[in-house]
Amino acid sequence: MSLYTNTEKVSEDNQKHLWEWDPHNRRKVKLITSGPSQLVADLLLTYSDAKDIWDNLINAYEQRNIQRLSLLMTEFFKLQRDPEMDTVVYVAKVEKLFSDMNTELRQQGSHDIPTELLHGQILATVGPEYQFSNVWESLDDK
Repeated sequence: MSLYTNTEKVSEDNQKHLWEWDPHNRRKVKLITSGPSQLVADLLLTYSDAKDIWDNLINAYEQRNIQRLSLLMTEFFKLQRDPEMDTVVYVAKVEKLFSDMNTELRQQGSHDIPTELLHGQILATVGPEYQFSNVWESLDDK
């Protein structure tokens, strides 16, 4: 009996290692399926490989990248600093959202958002004590 992984035929030597791996796979399957509710566990037991079960759980419970990106962007652009919140904490929160958005974009094969957008969002929402006046307003009329 020959085994195939992806598109490669597994050599006879490696077949032995794959069969030795199988008991570990069974333990992983048991561990993964013991956590969820009985209904979910019954559905997962239709798979025999721990990786297939894990991938199925991720698909079922993890948000799709586009949904997560949309939620992150909505939160990023709706942010307003609470006057009671420390400025450093607020800026860290904005930077974390910005970083999370870029991570999602990279996972989708897209480009990062320019840091100028981060700076603009921070300056626009940090509060009036940090607002800079227009250069023209700061000049004296002569």
